[in-house]
Amino acid sequence: MTPVAAPRRTNTELASSSWDACRRKALRVGAAGAASGATGAQPAGRGRLRSGLAVLALGVSALGLAACAGPSAPRIYTLQDSSAIQGGAQMAPGTDRMASSALVGGASTAGPTRFIDVAPVIIPERLRRRQVVLRTDATQLRVLEEDRWSASLADELHDAISFGLQSQLNAADVSQTGLAGKAPSYRISIEFNQIDAQQGGAVRANVSWLVKQVSGPNGRVCQARFEAPAGAQVADVIVAHQRVVGQVVEAVAASQRALESGGAAPYCSASVG
Repeated sequence: MTPVAAPRRTNTELASSSWDACRRKALRVGAAGAASGATGAQPAGRGRLRSGLAVLALGVSALGLAACAGPSAPRIYTLQDSSAIQGGAQMAPGTDRMASSALVGGASTAGPTRFIDVAPVIIPERLRRRQVVLRTDATQLRVLEEDRWSASLADELHDAISFGLQSQLNAADVSQTGLAGKAPSYRISIEFNQIDAQQGGAVRANVSWLVKQVSGPNGRVCQARFEAPAGAQVADVIVAHQRVVGQVVEAVAASQRALESGGAAPYCSASVG
């Protein structure tokens, strides 16, 4: 006869089975302890001892049931600053406002003046995860399982930088806006060579970027170090990350404007052809 394979159980069924097994074990421990503490006609001292043992066993059973519930849900963070989103498009002073556009609530009613393509952001391998990673000293890192980004850190950085550049430059990122068929005027590549975050210290980042004309020979290669102080709480470290991202956005936007105008850009020491 051909052996019949046992039906494969779903994740929900497996989780339910694990919970039931854990619960039965905890209840058995409590029941055994309670039984051992049951008293008949016994001396007062021995009865009090067994009664105490029964209470202790029931307490252990309750702790076992609590452990069966599993870990609590992690806290989720994002690099996109809600104040920037609510305020609409924010452009740097003296840049890129179309003369015919009216500003309502901080956002331009005109369409974008240029199209950009922000490539996926490159970060160190150790940070390519959703968990928040903190530096504890010169040689050690701490991965926070209960504190996570809403996406991988690389994706969070890309989305936040892309949003900031679109706001600063009155541009549309063809990789983000469903305009994949639209040819961009500028391609922007960004690499975080280092990101260190420390509670009660600072968030520090070494960043390199390239801004290049898609249809022309000109480009800018740039590099800079950015830093923002961080408080003692994890939420403070997230805010410091957001501030570093804001500094990066301003520097990259300045590089693009300098490339477009033919002027010099801060942090940029080389041109590419």
